[in-house]
Amino acid sequence: MLTRFIRPSARLFYIAAWLIAGVMFFRRDYEAAVVCGAFLLVLILYSSMYWRIQRKRTRGELQHALFPDNEEARAALRRLPIPVATFALADGRVLWCNDEFMRLADARDTMFESLINDLVPDFERSWLLDGKDECPRAVPLGDRHYRVYGSAVRLDSEFESRDWAITYWSDITDFTKLKADYGNTRLSVMIIVIDNYEEIFKNMTDTIKSTIFAQIDTRINDWTKDAQGFLTRFDRDRYVFFFESRHLDKFISKDFTLLDEVREVAGPTGSHPTVSIGIGNGADSPQEGFQFATLAIEMALSRGGDQAVVKDRFNFDFHGGKNQAVERTTKVKSRTYAHALGEIIRDASCVIIMGHKTADFDAMGAAIGLNAICRKLGRKAYIVYNPETCLTMPLVNKAMGLPEYDGVFVNAQDALLISDNKSLLVVVDTSRPDRVESRQLLDSLTRIVVFDHHRRAAEYIDAKVALSLLEPYASSTCELVTDVLLYSSQSGDLLKLEAEALLSGIILDSKNFTQKTGTRTFEAAAFLRKAGADTAEVNRFFQLDLASLAARSAIVQKSELYLERFAIANAGLTDDRVVTAQAADMLLNVTGVYASFVLSSDTQGVIRISARSQGDVNVQLVMEHLGGGGTENMAAAQFKDRELSEILIDLKAAIYKMIP
Repeated sequence: MLTRFIRPSARLFYIAAWLIAGVMFFRRDYEAAVVCGAFLLVLILYSSMYWRIQRKRTRGELQHALFPDNEEARAALRRLPIPVATFALADGRVLWCNDEFMRLADARDTMFESLINDLVPDFERSWLLDGKDECPRAVPLGDRHYRVYGSAVRLDSEFESRDWAITYWSDITDFTKLKADYGNTRLSVMIIVIDNYEEIFKNMTDTIKSTIFAQIDTRINDWTKDAQGFLTRFDRDRYVFFFESRHLDKFISKDFTLLDEVREVAGPTGSHPTVSIGIGNGADSPQEGFQFATLAIEMALSRGGDQAVVKDRFNFDFHGGKNQAVERTTKVKSRTYAHALGEIIRDASCVIIMGHKTADFDAMGAAIGLNAICRKLGRKAYIVYNPETCLTMPLVNKAMGLPEYDGVFVNAQDALLISDNKSLLVVVDTSRPDRVESRQLLDSLTRIVVFDHHRRAAEYIDAKVALSLLEPYASSTCELVTDVLLYSSQSGDLLKLEAEALLSGIILDSKNFTQKTGTRTFEAAAFLRKAGADTAEVNRFFQLDLASLAARSAIVQKSELYLERFAIANAGLTDDRVVTAQAADMLLNVTGVYASFVLSSDTQGVIRISARSQGDVNVQLVMEHLGGGGTENMAAAQFKDRELSEILIDLKAAIYKMIP
């Protein structure tokens, strides 16, 4: 105890003592200042001798512990060309190091009074505490990089017993530079597609077509020339560009300005071309890079085009896509899809139709419409639903009363028992595997067809998909199903209720034909009206009771404006998701509101956000930033085990990022 008590403290003590002596001197208390100064000089001399003896002793103890019977080996340790350092695990105080480490740290002999992080600021010693023998990351020091190996040991001395770390520092600077150069010079593949080629160049003379193509070519060439890669057009509307990966960060940092530059080109009718960009990065071969780029461009097109997607071995990275998807006026795809769907249904033993969790009128209406197609083709169809979470029970109950729908509605477990290896699963109104009504059913069946109008997310149903119709320009999935019905059935083949179910889905997602409506939306509505859909009956599906109406009004009253353009409301604890969604719709009627966001929590501790937009703000991108998804005008997200205050902060940050 006495030894520890008289042991000198840190240099902060000396500094403080000198300051005290200085104060005494300036206060003209010269005798006290002289006594204090003399005492400090003696203490400094004592400390210097103490540390010299202590360092010599600890060095000797460490060398003896490593090489107990070999004096030459002890000397060799000091001269070892690999830097070696020993320090206390608890506080990082350096105990000993060899000459090479002193050169590495650019320190003098006094470094034995220093902490390891004072000498190497970016070094972490947590891996040693975890019992590992190698630092997981390279340690930078100046313009060099080191791989650190080491282990923890316990050394006992006359003064104390303590856990120490013995570390060996290997210079990997050349390897790090070589690795960086290898990564920067790897081949990346970019595919550029003109999204609306058919619409832009339809009924256009060759002269005008050549002029517009020349403008597009010039912009693409100017945008890619700094990367010094290889660019060529390999199809009428497609380009491929090979470049070194080092240039990818430049494209990303400038937010793919080509998207805006091409949009500046104007056709004779005032229409503007748009392009999508798909990039494959980090592939092991040019062939794999092209495959990554193909997946990326397919993802960009399925999300509505006019955006860039980067695909590496693990993830998709999205850029752009803030503009509305452009409606495709050509009907060739719908006709082709209707024919292919008919062939797949005929080959199936039965058809199981499934929407997303908490099915709404778009999901249920699309499922009922597909059941009509299956009935015409002579195949039994089943619609999977959960009566406890389904939001369309009035429609389902009404359908169950029809003889054509006897035994059609089943739960997920019954669907699994009904299915066999030739069954076909049709997923509607979602393309995300984590959103379907039954993940077990999705994983069990071997043939899948997907109908969806949402932008494709990074995680989507890919395996076992025989046919996929993803059209973000469409107002709803019911519109897509009706579009297929136009080429596979006559209006007389639809039951009145089936036509009303499809129309209810279109009305719901298009907000009574005010959002995301195109010519095909009204063509679909006209077809359904001809099939007997009664708009008054459809309107009854959306009626609220008095309590729900009051709850919706209460949510609106609790709303507040963020940045004067965004309405945010906290609905509190509620399981009624219809009311929260309608409250979000209602907030859009407020003057000056571009988008609305209603937060709610249920009895299971899940917090949800319902997002709506007038079209000026893409709420899907806002929700994707939070882990959700949807369409440009209608999106949602949900969270588990998170605080509402944290979610609100993240929501505002995502909104701010998306300000147009």
